[in-house]
Amino acid sequence: MVRPVTTTSAPPATLHVEIPTTPDRDLSPNGRVHWARKARAVKAARQAAYYATLHDAGGTVDPRLTTATEILLVWSVQWEPRRKTMDMDNLVACLIPFQNGIADAIGVDDKRFRILRVTQGRDIDGCGCMLVSLIAKESTVTEAR
Repeated sequence: MVRPVTTTSAPPATLHVEIPTTPDRDLSPNGRVHWARKARAVKAARQAAYYATLHDAGGTVDPRLTTATEILLVWSVQWEPRRKTMDMDNLVACLIPFQNGIADAIGVDDKRFRILRVTQGRDIDGCGCMLVSLIAKESTVTEAR
């Protein structure tokens, strides 16, 4: 007989990453730019997220994060003072290359990512950056045999 067993575990694994850039206008789906220009912007965004994740992870990633069934993402985009904010649809689309870079850095498939929240604000320092929190969502019910 198979019956569900509820398990209690430690707090979920988290990783906080600060990416020292904001989405380029060329990443926007509304931006009608040449494909090569967009490809350069995608590559730069992916690399920025990759190296920021490796730096903030300190060389090791919690194994619970890499084995989680879902990874929740909480994004906070801090824009430069003179830069316009984006509407949410375009902003979420612009975050895709950054998510791919994070997935590459922690060694998971980005199909596990679920965006929980995206917020926008102004950077007090005036540089612009993005803060992302990765939270492992573990399965709470397992099968006992």
